Amino acid sequence: MPLAFSTCSVVSFSSEARIPPPGLWPYIRRLVYIGVPDPLCLAKEIEHLPRLRAITFQRAKAGVPFSVIEQCLRHPRIVSLSFPLEDSDWNSECNSLAYRAPPWPSDMPYPNALERLSYTSYPWKTTRAGFERYDLCKEDVVEASHLGPLILGMHMSAESLSFPIDVAPLARLVELSWPRLRDLTLTGRYSHASQAFSTASLVGSMSRPRSLSIQVTQLADCCRPMVLEKHRLRLTDMHGLERLTIAYPNPDDHIFSAAGPSLRRLSLRDYPRHYTGALTTHMYEMDGMTMPILSSCECLQILSRMSMPRLEHLELVYEADDLEEELLAHVTSAYPHLQTLELHQYRASCGSVALRFDRVSELLASVKTLRTVHLNLDYTREDTTALDPDWPGTQYDDDDQEYFRWPSSTALVQYGSALLESMERPGGCPVLDALYLLYFDACHHEGQHRWVRFLPARYPGTEAERVDWDDDYQRLDSPPPYEPDWTPTWRTKRLQCHPTSSPR
Repeated sequence: MPLAFSTCSVVSFSSEARIPPPGLWPYIRRLVYIGVPDPLCLAKEIEHLPRLRAITFQRAKAGVPFSVIEQCLRHPRIVSLSFPLEDSDWNSECNSLAYRAPPWPSDMPYPNALERLSYTSYPWKTTRAGFERYDLCKEDVVEASHLGPLILGMHMSAESLSFPIDVAPLARLVELSWPRLRDLTLTGRYSHASQAFSTASLVGSMSRPRSLSIQVTQLADCCRPMVLEKHRLRLTDMHGLERLTIAYPNPDDHIFSAAGPSLRRLSLRDYPRHYTGALTTHMYEMDGMTMPILSSCECLQILSRMSMPRLEHLELVYEADDLEEELLAHVTSAYPHLQTLELHQYRASCGSVALRFDRVSELLASVKTLRTVHLNLDYTREDTTALDPDWPGTQYDDDDQEYFRWPSSTALVQYGSALLESMERPGGCPVLDALYLLYFDACHHEGQHRWVRFLPARYPGTEAERVDWDDDYQRLDSPPPYEPDWTPTWRTKRLQCHPTSSPR
């Protein structure tokens, strides 16, 4: 009973009873609010739930008023507030009452006892502002006025923090002590180089981190920043670090010397995804920004510095070079407990060196512990044309190299079959549950990238029935690009889909 009813969803715009019967009140520990809650109603509902500790706000289209947040903070037993990705949007262009800045300076702490706070800004704010012609700086100010006081006020109690650095008072954060902070997730985009130094200082102030995730878009005129500086090594104990995610890591970062023995998840990735940089849907986002992904040589350099006997999940995003095969050989032999692997392979230029898909599968087949594999491979145009002679038809221009990188659905199925056949051969991956290949759905009006699942032959059904195209778009690799109400002229080409590019 306690576990079954520990989470309760409340629809704020419903006229019916909004919380369960009184007999269940003692069991509810997490409340999910759907819509914009009324502060007075929320206050009454909190009083009825004596064991409530966490509140999540979903689909609050007009934003969550600060008066609602204040009601939560009046109850010390509520130690966790969450604003999911699709709902975190204090957009200043919307209802002025809901988005009015709270009566509290954004760089001053608002005292509270929160232990966990998770807030994620809409990832394509710059694109949205460009299309809709509104002031992005004004929106950032409103977000910062809500978020800043909350974070500053929880510096003595915080155990887990997740927030975008572009709307948080990062310079003020590093002036405070964070004695209990163990989990830190930073997203967003750098607006000036000093933020990178503040990020390193904040990480260095954590005495014993358990989870670190730094996924921040990089400035074009700055080199890859350090996450942990050398003089902080003695102050930060990395032996308890279990999860580490860094976008555009610096191969010389001292965190790779300190972390490793307890790591279970490591991600050396990009943010946003590297393939978005060539898409017209993201042209506003990349203004003044860069995507300095690692080379396979640099990936190998980092992994060779780390001893990770407990590693279970590994994600690598890299530009292929002459050491790519050596990198994958290292991955397949160094981690005895590796269960999930995700690889994003890119070529330095069209026609440059990169391992073919069949060689990649041959190398991965030697990992006996693999259960799931996600592959985003840079297939050759010649291989794809051989698998699907009609590709790409009239869909793309000859100079549209970014679109040529993605195979049609017909070719993708054949790639998946060939990869699975290699990995399932005798002596291959005996416990493999699924292979996922990234598919660029050019026929979708937003051009979404989704993971297509291929089940091994031991599962029932025909080969076609063992391919799951994710028709409900539940396995998107990155958030869908911003789509204006009107269709720009440069988008019409994408809507002229060749029949073979769609799985249906």
